[in-house]
Amino acid sequence: MWQNDQYQHGSPELAALTPETEELRESGYISSAQSLLMQNETTKWDQYTQKPERFEKQPESFEKNGLSFDVSLACDSGFYISGTSQSGKTNLAKCIVQKLLGCGISCYVLDSSKAWSHDSPIKNALVVDTKIDRYLWQGSTVFDISTLGTRHKVLFVNQLCHDIYAMHVDGMTEKEFIIFEEAQTYLPQGCMRLATRKSNPLESVLDVVTVGANYGLRFGLITQFPALVDKSPVKICQQRYFGWTWERNDVNYVKAFIGKEWAVKLQSLQKGEFIYQCRDRTSLIKTSIYGRNSEVDAKGIYRYDFPMIECTGAR
Repeated sequence: MWQNDQYQHGSPELAALTPETEELRESGYISSAQSLLMQNETTKWDQYTQKPERFEKQPESFEKNGLSFDVSLACDSGFYISGTSQSGKTNLAKCIVQKLLGCGISCYVLDSSKAWSHDSPIKNALVVDTKIDRYLWQGSTVFDISTLGTRHKVLFVNQLCHDIYAMHVDGMTEKEFIIFEEAQTYLPQGCMRLATRKSNPLESVLDVVTVGANYGLRFGLITQFPALVDKSPVKICQQRYFGWTWERNDVNYVKAFIGKEWAVKLQSLQKGEFIYQCRDRTSLIKTSIYGRNSEVDAKGIYRYDFPMIECTGAR
């Protein structure tokens, strides 16, 4: 856009130069380019659906209870949440965790963006650092891994899954959940094909996902990039929540689960609204904002009678 303007104003020598970012911002080119890109994406979406007028309509018949979640079914199969940034994924996950905690089920949250550092149903939190070799915790815990690079996140999360999974195999009877924020980091496309490799860096994560239910250990998946997550773990989850998204690959991915009729509703969803799929039933739900006043007392979720857990951490 900047170069075209230079040519039109008779300054070809300027068009051959590379402008500074600040110069482009001050002259309005960056904001203009962003608007143009958004218009192009909207056009692509309209061409894909061939029924753009449907987005002008608000989704109908939202379920009145605001949150459909079967705890027993989740303990057997886990749960899945997807949607773009600011679609309400973490808020929904906090509401779900609140229900799990209320049933005496401990939850471990792998927090990549400090989204669980406030208004969280889990009071216990640990900041993970590569300089720390061992961690001790008790009961439901949020693991803040936001400062770690991708490689160290994978190493720490796999080690954590290994230690928790080993406890359950050794006879632990309590039901527990491991909740993966940014699930595409730990369960990327093709990860299931790596399950038999000796050098698989995600071996313990896959153990939790594939056979953890046999030992009372289940998982929750949260992602803003559904197309990057392997479909096998998502298929295991019998309760799925699909939030607002418009990127074509993500829409096609979600469409494989809910069908074209529901997929065309994805872009018209507002923050906190989700398409809920539970086995052969699909419906629209609208979640309320999670508030600290609904926290479970720590005594109800901490495991005082169980020894402290040790994890080797990112190293």
